[in-house]
Amino acid sequence: MNTDVLAGTRLESWHAYALVFSPVLGYLAAVALGAEFAFIHVLLGTGIFVLGLVNFELSFLIIPLALTNPYPIIEEGFNLTFSEFALLIIFLVWCLRILTGEYPTEFPRRFLYPAAFIVGASILSLAAARFLVPAALQVIRYVEILLFLFVLVVDRCRTPETIYKVCMSLWVGGLIACAIGLFEFATGLTEENEAGRIFLWHGGGYGALVATTLWMSFCFVLLSRRTRPRLVALFAIPLASVVLILSQTRTWIAAFVLVAFLTFILLRKKGLMKLVTVFGLALTLLVVLVQTNFFGIVDEEVVDIVLAKAFRFGVRGGEYSFIDLSLLIRFNVWFHGIKYFLSSPLTGVGVGNLRFDDYFTGHLAAPSEYSGYVDNQYIQGFAEMGIIGGVAWIVYVLRGIKTGRSAAMTTKNELLYPITVGLFGSVLILAVGSIFWVITPHHELFGILVLAFGLLFNISRMQINEGSTPRR
Repeated sequence: MNTDVLAGTRLESWHAYALVFSPVLGYLAAVALGAEFAFIHVLLGTGIFVLGLVNFELSFLIIPLALTNPYPIIEEGFNLTFSEFALLIIFLVWCLRILTGEYPTEFPRRFLYPAAFIVGASILSLAAARFLVPAALQVIRYVEILLFLFVLVVDRCRTPETIYKVCMSLWVGGLIACAIGLFEFATGLTEENEAGRIFLWHGGGYGALVATTLWMSFCFVLLSRRTRPRLVALFAIPLASVVLILSQTRTWIAAFVLVAFLTFILLRKKGLMKLVTVFGLALTLLVVLVQTNFFGIVDEEVVDIVLAKAFRFGVRGGEYSFIDLSLLIRFNVWFHGIKYFLSSPLTGVGVGNLRFDDYFTGHLAAPSEYSGYVDNQYIQGFAEMGIIGGVAWIVYVLRGIKTGRSAAMTTKNELLYPITVGLFGSVLILAVGSIFWVITPHHELFGILVLAFGLLFNISRMQINEGSTPRR
């Protein structure tokens, strides 16, 4: 027998055993030292780092998945959420990859200028901030997302194949997040927070993720020519639809319905008519099923209870619940937000500082998980950063929408077409939903919005370089 071959085989076996047992031994040592949380985070970070090196596009799967459990890493003294921790590692991988990049790093001026004004206004607002730590963290978030994440996406996603892989990672991550939420609902985990609702620690941003995932699924079914994503999307649509209703986030349900028609109006493309038609037929069928109590199969009382929980409106027991007044409360909070802006129009109250402990009086509170938001991204921009930051945010979003529309109108790449319409609709969902929600304090949603802007910019630039004309 060849001893060299035998030695090589034993060496390979030893490597395999070491690969399997090293994490186990490391965990046992961490438990013995009382540092199991640190070990888990190191293990997760190592996994994300290796994934980024091996398949950089797939690492973006982490961002939507983080919305299923956006817990802060406070056990080790770090004021970071898991998605921020993961994105820092992705940035590190990008810094290593950029050394061998084929293209010079660039930042398009249409996004650079408003982003720079937002960052500058947020820094200026520190002078008025009552609580400096959350203000400084929000400034860092603006720099990280608006500048570093955006230029990362623009730099790395320059080919149709790369853009497609990143979007597939975001979409699959959203589907997994839907499945996790449905599992929590089915197993009763959500009852710890609010019975009958997929919410728990996700927050209302979870509904936004589900709405964008559902929209992308519709685009794959109706616009893609690839069999595999269409088949997956056929199963994804009922899954995401059920989860969106059970999330009970009326803001994102309404934004999804509105954007389905807005996309058709803004793009004016015959190919999208079937999307609106199918969506309208599905909505009509749902109304018929509800009105007929599913053709008499389901008891009327059961249907009423499900709808009351899902959409959270109507009279229950002859009395209006506190939640039924949420829209009026929002108007009251918006009034106070505008009032705070008018009292300090140049600097605002400071980024990260517009938090309420009382929705009726509008009294400001220390930022915490128990204090409320103004629930309007645009009012928040003006109230926290003053007129410069507020205007810059609106310009930033409008330029992103304009870029998305241009990309969807001109793309002729069959691989990118459903992706482009999906990204454009997702941007509109977040922009419309921001009227009743806040985006920038939620790291994952903020990241998804800017990711979409960067991808749409590259798609648009790709078509300009190829000399494409608007598609009809």
